[in-house]
Amino acid sequence: MNNSFSQLDYLAAASGTEVIVSPANFIYLTGVGGNFLFFKKLFDKERISVDYARSSNYKSALDQFIREKLSKENREQYSAYLKTGYKLFKKILISRGFTDKEAVKIIDNGPYNARQAEKLKLIDGRMYYDEFKDKYLKNNNPAELKVITYQDKNWENKPVIAVLKASGPVVSSETLSPMDYFFGSSYITEKNMIPVLDMIKEDKDIKGLILQIDSPGGSGFISDRIWRALMSLRKEKPVVVVMGKVAASGGYYIAMAGDYIFARKTTLTGSIGAFSYKYVIDKFLNKYGITTDSIYFGKNYNIFSPLSRLTEEQKKKVKNLTDDFVNQFYRKVAESRHIPFKTVQKIGGGRIYSGEKALKLGLIDKIGGLHEAKEYLAKRLKLHEGSYTVEYYPDRKMLFKMIIGEMKDNNTNLDTVFNRILLYQFYR
Repeated sequence: MNNSFSQLDYLAAASGTEVIVSPANFIYLTGVGGNFLFFKKLFDKERISVDYARSSNYKSALDQFIREKLSKENREQYSAYLKTGYKLFKKILISRGFTDKEAVKIIDNGPYNARQAEKLKLIDGRMYYDEFKDKYLKNNNPAELKVITYQDKNWENKPVIAVLKASGPVVSSETLSPMDYFFGSSYITEKNMIPVLDMIKEDKDIKGLILQIDSPGGSGFISDRIWRALMSLRKEKPVVVVMGKVAASGGYYIAMAGDYIFARKTTLTGSIGAFSYKYVIDKFLNKYGITTDSIYFGKNYNIFSPLSRLTEEQKKKVKNLTDDFVNQFYRKVAESRHIPFKTVQKIGGGRIYSGEKALKLGLIDKIGGLHEAKEYLAKRLKLHEGSYTVEYYPDRKMLFKMIIGEMKDNNTNLDTVFNRILLYQFYR
């Protein structure tokens, strides 16, 4: 390791036979945890209130606005989740010859400089890259490759395993502006997912899909539309899901459409539930001398307005709408994962789990990543190595079709084509 690096980098490097670092490096081994911010006092000070409805106290995204510290439920679920990562840290240290007690002591006393790390046997040596190169690469440089035989040319189209990545919050494309893409943000929307899924479905060369998901969730409505498109694709071709760091709430809603689901041991999984909320800022505006008035026909016109509190009747209505969506979510989890509905209710309620725990609960099928997903899907499709290709989508042809399709749907004129092309580059 030639640069200073995070503890996750060290944990990856620790799987090596030898770990060599630059003499000036630090080993940032400090443990696993999470810090949480709460804005309730600020909101109280500024006279902003929050009206909400949610499936249970475990659905905790709202806590930062309505509490001053962690709830009992949220502390419980995050402790269980983070403990999985901590156990993994210890397991990696144990693989280097430390006992469980020694691993705990090492984590508690970090971070370390390179000299300390070598003394503790966290690493095997300290040297600059030129020294490392002379010792390890001079006579046997792995970068020197020789072509033994050329692959025979085969002009026939090989079967394709498609890989599609879905990362970021799930949002409606209508809520995004071009600036959201210019600043490098990544989103899952109906416009950058559903057309691609439809084209993958229609492409006869594509025999199956691997969908990589890394999302904390977002819009239930958009998640449901993407879920529907995946279920339609599943009727024609197998869909394997690989969950990354997080596939929670709307992210898991999309993931459960997969025929088979892989996740990491530490993937933040679940949060099966929903909430609805709105900020109420009438008192905040009043504080600065801004008053409001309204005219409306229909007693629930202001139900989503930030300028008025919910009435008791409106609270019940919002709660019923939220509960109805949650029940649909539960039912789809039960059907797709073959879990009894009552069990889904028990493990749902917005609770989060590690991938390791999710496997035991039946929310995923296996611990693994993209490599394991490729092997599984190839075996399922009865494709042997070398007889198929793996391609990443959307490719340029698909992007062009998406642009043309959107132009037709929205009667977009030719003057905006280049803006559309630029915008779609940021979808990737």
